[in-house]
Amino acid sequence: MEIVEIKKSDVLNAHRSTDSNGKKLLENLVPKLFGDITERIGSFEDICSEAGKDPAKYHVTDDMDDEERAAIYFKKWRLIAKVLNQGKELDLHDDSTKKWTPVLRYTKTGFGFADSGYGFSGTDAGVAVRFASEKLSDFAGKTFTQECNDYYNSK
Repeated sequence: MEIVEIKKSDVLNAHRSTDSNGKKLLENLVPKLFGDITERIGSFEDICSEAGKDPAKYHVTDDMDDEERAAIYFKKWRLIAKVLNQGKELDLHDDSTKKWTPVLRYTKTGFGFADSGYGFSGTDAGVAVRFASEKLSDFAGKTFTQECNDYYNSK
């Protein structure tokens, strides 16, 4: 039997751009790439790889002003949510479905994940992105703690 090699990014790009039949074919050919998203992601670089994005575009430098930094941190969170939601668009105006957000609590060492919520969060802080499930929200809050702190500590 002959083995065919293909780049992960090429498979993911094909999956993003094909119809439902093509998606099913790719998912059957390479099931490890299309299982539980939380098992494939462990870093922001993994998020970028999954989305076909260059992580360098999300790098903050010392010469950037506060607005540029805040914008990049927010873009990072938007990308994290988009990848973990696997492209599912959440309608914020649809009250019939829950949209989860990581709820953070500030301590002496910075913001840390406290819980996930789909209602109002009182005096705690929530990241301005939403996830399709509590599991994804918990995962994002726990996995991307540094991104939380970057976002909330930007001026």
